[in-house]
Amino acid sequence: MELRVLAAGLNFRDVLTAMGLLPGDEDIRYRLGFECAGEVSAVGPGVDRLRTGDRVVAADVHGGAFGSFTVVPADRTAPLPAGLDPHTAAGLPIAFLTAWYALRHVGRVSAGERVLIHSATGGTGLAAIAVARLLGAEVLATAGSEEKRRFLQGMGIARVMDSRSLDFRDEVMEATGGEGVDVVLNSLSGAAIRAGLECLRPFGRFVELGVRDILSDAPLGLSPLRHNITFSTVDLREIQLDRPREYAAMLREVLTAIGEGRLKPLRCTTYPLAEVTDAFRHMAGARHIGKLVLTIPQEGRVDAVLPDGPLTVRDGGTYIVTGGLRGLGLATACWLARQGAGHLVLNGRTAPVGAAARTLAELSAAGTKITVVTGDIARPDTAERLVAAATADEGASPHGVVHSAMVLDDAAVANIREDQLRRVWAPKATGAWRLHQATEGHRLDWFAVYSSMASLLGNAGQGAYAAANAWLDGFAAWRSARGLPTLAVNWGPWGETGVATGFADRGYRTIPTDDGLRALGALLAHRRVQTGVIPGEPATWIPATGRRSSLFAPLLPGDDTPAATRESTDDIRARLAALPAGPARRTALESYLSDHIRAVLRLSGTTLDPQTPLKSLGFDSLLAMELRVRLETGLGIKLAGNFVWRHPTVAALAAGLAQQLESDPADRPEERLGAPG
Repeated sequence: MELRVLAAGLNFRDVLTAMGLLPGDEDIRYRLGFECAGEVSAVGPGVDRLRTGDRVVAADVHGGAFGSFTVVPADRTAPLPAGLDPHTAAGLPIAFLTAWYALRHVGRVSAGERVLIHSATGGTGLAAIAVARLLGAEVLATAGSEEKRRFLQGMGIARVMDSRSLDFRDEVMEATGGEGVDVVLNSLSGAAIRAGLECLRPFGRFVELGVRDILSDAPLGLSPLRHNITFSTVDLREIQLDRPREYAAMLREVLTAIGEGRLKPLRCTTYPLAEVTDAFRHMAGARHIGKLVLTIPQEGRVDAVLPDGPLTVRDGGTYIVTGGLRGLGLATACWLARQGAGHLVLNGRTAPVGAAARTLAELSAAGTKITVVTGDIARPDTAERLVAAATADEGASPHGVVHSAMVLDDAAVANIREDQLRRVWAPKATGAWRLHQATEGHRLDWFAVYSSMASLLGNAGQGAYAAANAWLDGFAAWRSARGLPTLAVNWGPWGETGVATGFADRGYRTIPTDDGLRALGALLAHRRVQTGVIPGEPATWIPATGRRSSLFAPLLPGDDTPAATRESTDDIRARLAALPAGPARRTALESYLSDHIRAVLRLSGTTLDPQTPLKSLGFDSLLAMELRVRLETGLGIKLAGNFVWRHPTVAALAAGLAQQLESDPADRPEERLGAPG
């Protein structure tokens, strides 16, 4: 049936979905809004219990409720209880369905039992309090702030504890005379799960609502389960998809209980749909009590204002182009002239001759003022002379800079000489810095530096060139962070101009000049900071790049795992299998880890203290990901996404890896390789 949505409830799953943190099928993953209240606007064949105009509450895990209309199966709706307004009703179904199923069906709560409800001021927490009391249970609760704890105490809950401290375990045992509780309804993560399990009395039930530890495959010790403890998880999506009749029956039960007054509506805060961003931020910050509900406007007027096209090249503007007397720089100068530039200040080491001179003459004849300033851009005075030429006319000022100067001097990394490095580095990095200094007193619309795909993907024999371009990438980010619009373009090979014109003849995909310049215009218009423009499909370069870089290794086809990687996996596992479990194996893992950490940080021969925090070595999220991929590839195991951050030193990482390798017989080196005897 089709519903005209009047209001929609916001859930934490919407926040996780919007942040891209939930796995799942794309048709579900990217649809927001899982509950709403509205009016039936159309029904399909076979729907006979509802008619057009009926007001209903809907809860559908496929999402789609954040809009004027949504389509849901009829069995995922129930009539709106009499006397209940749609704004309040929209926030009820998911919270009460979760609490109802968790406590009545999974937790099997009965009268006289004790229930500990964590984070009890959220929508599900308040619904759980209501359901537990309906079932005759005594409620203990936790909350994350003093304000929230006072709110719960005002509801008559005698024992309210801090959800952000593990002290709740001792407080629960004290409050229950050392007996513990019968049911824990958990939404906390990490060590709080263990503490919650230790609050349970024999035959207790632990009901997990959270997803963080499940998605990260966090370990759970079994000793707290020894007294006939049950550990269960609850996911409404699974119930709706696999047990639709049970789900529909629960929805009717819950709405009936609310309509009869046995369950009271939840406290809710409403936001108009136009303020949805504020609502998401409020929920993500865990500052709310009860439910957050979006009201959907039924009519309104929006004046659509189409902005002027982004200003890329000013009509009659002045632009500086280094490396602008040949190749890609000259092609860029021609493009600027076609876009309306009035004055081009072009730089090169020597004066233009031949075809380049003729091209500049044609630009001049067409009305573009051309000024040529020869000299090495790495020298201190050259950039100053370029800016002086750009400001020579009264009131003139440079509006943009294109830095395309470059020198190639390829050599294997082991053979790079200092003079080669300086020759490659000077025009790229030093030249960019000279331009930055010379233009500091001028408000540029943009500053574009021509980098290379070599700094993204690497290229054999171009270590110095890749390093210089990587500096440009960082330079663009540094300037942009200071409010100075800067773009670094990691160009692939151009086929019709520039230093890579021979690539096409050797069968490589190259960038046509018109396409490349069109891309430049788009990148400038959209204020990009760094973008790679690489011809061809990723499938053509990922296999080769993935073999060289652990960053791209996960994208390799399954059969393309390098032989060296397979051999190194066997080598390390064989070495571990030969060592007794315990300190000897952890020491070997520390040595193995140190090698990989040095490789990630490019620290040759540096001795690493096993107790040194990785963050103090300069680790960030990207380096942590690279280390994790290296370990997964090298050891043939799967690690949680936050594995490195959960083990902040080499020693902690070694202990964690040892536990991971020994946790499953299939992953133990002695089992995989065959134990002696």
